Amino acid sequence: MWKSNYNALVGYLRDSVPRWDETYRPERRPATDAEVKLWNPLNSPAYVQIDLRREDCTGHLARPLIIMHGGADPIVGTGEGEGYKNLVAKTIGRREAENLLAVYYIPGMGHGGTQFDSLIPRRSTPWKP
Repeated sequence: MWKSNYNALVGYLRDSVPRWDETYRPERRPATDAEVKLWNPLNSPAYVQIDLRREDCTGHLARPLIIMHGGADPIVGTGEGEGYKNLVAKTIGRREAENLLAVYYIPGMGHGGTQFDSLIPRRSTPWKP
């Protein structure tokens, strides 16, 4: 499935890398597909690397995380969200995981998009550890 979704995945990176790493903007313009493939987070400033590690695949969450997963997502299967939820629970304990991680499956939703942004409510108070 990766090959058939190649253009969409590269487009996702082109849109996402500037949000993940504000310092990676070749020549202060949007990165081309070729340039975005050259991004290496290990070359990013320390504060960017720290932020990226907060939500990595280790299960060591540093702040609350809400996963809203499309039930009809053709790119990332729903089993991956469940697997991550189990990894977090195994790493920090089920009770603590319930305080830091929430996974919601949205029937009929694909891989997301701005049309689904309104489904995510704004938090009125900041999270406190």
